[in-house]
Amino acid sequence: MVEYRNVSRADIQRITSVLNRSRKDIPFQREMTVDEVAAETMDDEDFDPSGAWLALSGGKAIAYGEAFIAHGKLALGKNEGYAKIEVSPEYRGKGVEEELVRRAESYMLNKGIMFARASSTEDDDWRINLLQGSGYQMVRVFNSMLAKNVENLPRISPPKGCTLDGRLLTDCSDEDIELFAYIVTETFKGQFNYEPYPPRRLMNIRDTSQDAFRVTYASVDGNCVGAFLTEESMVLNRERAKKEGWILLGGVREDHRRRGIGGALIADGVHWLVTRGIENVYIGVDTENPTAFDLYQSLGFEVQYRNMAYGKNLRC
Repeated sequence: MVEYRNVSRADIQRITSVLNRSRKDIPFQREMTVDEVAAETMDDEDFDPSGAWLALSGGKAIAYGEAFIAHGKLALGKNEGYAKIEVSPEYRGKGVEEELVRRAESYMLNKGIMFARASSTEDDDWRINLLQGSGYQMVRVFNSMLAKNVENLPRISPPKGCTLDGRLLTDCSDEDIELFAYIVTETFKGQFNYEPYPPRRLMNIRDTSQDAFRVTYASVDGNCVGAFLTEESMVLNRERAKKEGWILLGGVREDHRRRGIGGALIADGVHWLVTRGIENVYIGVDTENPTAFDLYQSLGFEVQYRNMAYGKNLRC
């Protein structure tokens, strides 16, 4: 018999165990620490323990479900939430994941949420089957693009009047991170699934992650106009004997685009990764953003994986 109950901070080790078992075969996923999982869940300012559940069998945690509602989206009038479901492989297909989806959707409806989102990689068959079987429709596709042998990628100088400033995330103050969050928020305003980027989310990564991160800022006339976050996947590289990194997140303010600033920021992040021995670098892109896709392709990136965004109208 499976028991379902809401979580507390005392459950963080159990949640970590479930997430690591559930995600172990997903590309780019690695073993997460308790502190990293806490940053992703309980330490997030929008986390609500009454909207998160553990499933237990014989006292053993076998699954985790969460209904996540970003209050920044609600403030924009976006009446939607996010269903997160993780199940240990040996317990899939036994109704556990369906029950967690039901609980997440019920929680969202009780909060007045009328649209649920979820996501999956293209190879995560059990999750795709779960979402499709629960009435979710694919609404967007994102590509993970790969540049190999990045030591051969050319350096790109910023345009005249633009300067770049890079620093390790661990050296960034809260004010530095708030500036980065502002740039990301401005960059993605009006785009698919937009929400203001919470600075605390990146502060939690700074304070807990086992990987190395670097932020590069671009300034014109003393004003920050763009920024990108780069990651060396240190733990994953050790686990899988790889030399890979990521251009994770960032952008350029709309009034400074098409001047070469974005390309210079990305090239700066890639160069930093090269100095740390990285050979292959990934970057993500919305398939409906041809401008970004063309830029990344011009820098040597090619499509490697697909990630899908799903949605469901809870009023139906």
